[in-house]
Amino acid sequence: MGLSVDAHASRSPTRQETKEIREDAKLYLRGSGWRVSGIRVSTVSDHYAKAAVQQGKRGPAGEMILHLRHGIWHEAF
Repeated sequence: MGLSVDAHASRSPTRQETKEIREDAKLYLRGSGWRVSGIRVSTVSDHYAKAAVQQGKRGPAGEMILHLRHGIWHEAF
């Protein structure tokens, strides 16, 4: 007997979450031209999310971990 478990630990954000995460993430990024994409919200705790960030087409890029506190997404690391 085989058991199937759905082990996804993240989900796509709602439209409102996407808007808030994009706006709040940019508060922690220096300079202009940052794009925030690839957003995923944790299904273990919906107070955590990750987002890919990139400045321009060839600028620095990385991934942010964000934590929702008091209605604002803060950079966790």
